[in-house]
Amino acid sequence: MSVHVFMWFDVEDYVTPQSDVALGRLVDIFDRHGLKATFKLVGEKVRGLERRGHHDILTKLRSHDVGYHTDFHSKPPSIPEYLLDCDWQSGIAEFIHREEAGLDTLKRVFRRTPSCYGQPGGSWAPHVYPALRQWGIPVYLDAGPWVGLNGRPHRYCDVLDMLGLDHIAHIGISGGAGEVERRLASVVNTVDRLRHTGGEISLYAHECEFVTQEFWDATNYGHGTDTPRSKWRPAPLLDQGESEERYLAMDRFVGTLASLPDVELVTASQAPSLYRDLARGRTFTPQEIAQACAAMAGGITHQLCGGVWLSPAEVFGLGVELLAARVRDDRWPRNLPFRYFDGPTEAPATRSVSDRLSLDDIYGTCLYESAHIDMTGQMPSQVQVGRDWLSPADFITTVGAALPRWLEGDQQSAPIVKSCMAQARFVPEHVPWGWTIFPPGFNADPLLQVGRLQAWTLKPAPLA
Repeated sequence: MSVHVFMWFDVEDYVTPQSDVALGRLVDIFDRHGLKATFKLVGEKVRGLERRGHHDILTKLRSHDVGYHTDFHSKPPSIPEYLLDCDWQSGIAEFIHREEAGLDTLKRVFRRTPSCYGQPGGSWAPHVYPALRQWGIPVYLDAGPWVGLNGRPHRYCDVLDMLGLDHIAHIGISGGAGEVERRLASVVNTVDRLRHTGGEISLYAHECEFVTQEFWDATNYGHGTDTPRSKWRPAPLLDQGESEERYLAMDRFVGTLASLPDVELVTASQAPSLYRDLARGRTFTPQEIAQACAAMAGGITHQLCGGVWLSPAEVFGLGVELLAARVRDDRWPRNLPFRYFDGPTEAPATRSVSDRLSLDDIYGTCLYESAHIDMTGQMPSQVQVGRDWLSPADFITTVGAALPRWLEGDQQSAPIVKSCMAQARFVPEHVPWGWTIFPPGFNADPLLQVGRLQAWTLKPAPLA
């Protein structure tokens, strides 16, 4: 089976002129091997290439995969800083407001929408994903601890997310040629292990690592310092011999990988067709929906339904729509189409005064929630059924437990069934926010709580 290797470069140093040349040299390496890489570009870097007259490099880049890496990368405030106090919708709007100028730069220069996005350093936030959907960017390609699903590609907020892969590594350029060789040996061993099962390897580096002793942003923006443009300082340079050794090591790295049997070097633009969401365009029978809802009684998580993966939110929506359609049409529908919507925006505020829920109250709730989902594109944070306020988890497991007998004509009330949001375990409650660009003591764990709510949208993205 094929081992898919994603090779990507964060192209970000808009302060050190020599990094422009490094970018051109990297493109030349892949061109010599007849291969394409993914270059995630910062908006200001592209504008700097234009100002410095490197139109030849921009032209060469057009034949490669181009992703987006924000407008100014590390310039304070970072993404988690400016989104920390935003609610869901205002955070999406704020990210778009601050970062759309860089996207427009890339679209103007390369005449296409970027294939992917990845955060600068440790600047992750869940609000970014719906913004990517609005921009038509289908893939999140980067490294980091914020989201994962069993070490494989997955869908999160309806974006193909490549965070949290089992096999992801920095190519080791900053450690010198010897470190690159060691990383290559490790990658070859990983390929050997994956050859019979297939899988993904994600490998990355930065253009500036080929010419500078340290990262440019630590020099100018370290610990939250916002150095004005007039005082930007280039990063200290490597000597020419060390730079050349790194280019040669990169050339060997690429050539060796390309020569391995069963290895396919792929770009972010290929990923959506490789990992298609097979639920799109599908319909689901009442029996399939009932089975998926019932399966979440042991914990809210993704479900295999009719041979395709559904997120917990998608199962919730189908369960709600099934009962709403039963009321509207006075009969059970033959099938229902797939639809996507985002997860809840707040932790549920619950209040139970009953042990059981009447079917009429559930019907009324489903009619209301179906319309609410259609209007907002969002799951409810809590669900009112008669006098009770339930969490979405408890509501859908209650429905799931009763649906099989309701489909058979039973009209009895449903005992409330408690459940837990097991899917939230795939988004951690805490990570170190230690990126050198963050202010001392910075903590953005509240963003993870928002991200855990959006775990309702998480599901596997297997090879199609």
